[in-house]
Amino acid sequence: MKPILKFAACILLSSVAFTSCKKENDVPPVVIPPQIKLSTSLQDSLTGPEFIFNELVWAYDVDGGGNLYIGVENRPEIFSNINRTIEVSVKPDSSNTWTTIEKFQYPNSSEYVYSIYSNSLFLFHNPHIFPWSADTHLAGKVFSVKVKFL
Repeated sequence: MKPILKFAACILLSSVAFTSCKKENDVPPVVIPPQIKLSTSLQDSLTGPEFIFNELVWAYDVDGGGNLYIGVENRPEIFSNINRTIEVSVKPDSSNTWTTIEKFQYPNSSEYVYSIYSNSLFLFHNPHIFPWSADTHLAGKVFSVKVKFL
């Protein structure tokens, strides 16, 4: 049994000798980057952009009592979050002047008001200033609407 032990010891020593005599490769050290902190809050990708909707016609709402309105309807990519801060402006297509309007709430002094619901933006002539029945002069008029996300 001693010859087998000698043989095993010889193999073990020769493998150590080969390993220690081996030329080392120049491998650069591994640099571990610092941990990247991921934010759990989503940033609103619409903040800053401005959207202009042209050639919108004042029409009567047949479902809601016949009131005049302008609608930018079914735009969930823009109007799904009713809590976004926005600035809404309107102008007749015959004008170059934009008028900033207020959200539909009482009290306000804006000639026009807006409301967002069902993924849509709706504009009305302010009912606190102009009764619904007095809106007939807007019927069929073409306006543009500008929406800026703040």
